[in-house]
Amino acid sequence: MTSVKYYGVDDTEYTFDVDKYFVDTVGEPGQVHLRGYQSWPTTTLRDYNAVCVTYVAGWSTPDLVPETIKQAMRLIVGHFYENREDTQSGTVNRAIENGVRALLGVYQVRSF
Repeated sequence: MTSVKYYGVDDTEYTFDVDKYFVDTVGEPGQVHLRGYQSWPTTTLRDYNAVCVTYVAGWSTPDLVPETIKQAMRLIVGHFYENREDTQSGTVNRAIENGVRALLGVYQVRSF
């Protein structure tokens, strides 16, 4: 995780001290937890976009990307390459869509 920032009612930006929390990157979805004997800030937060969590996602090298994700990408790219003229923008035929869903379903986070 890069940072956890929050905004007071006067739009002042604060950065939450990294020593007060840890990031669970094993569970899905990942979560931010307080360390022992720490507490969340007591600043009154603004009503909208009050907390901003910045993080880096993905794999560090292409070799680490799972083969099923690469296969799903090949299906979509191949479909749009073969159907350049007669495909409406953003539409994929049902067989390709089902194939991609089957390949990527294991990576989908269904609850938060």
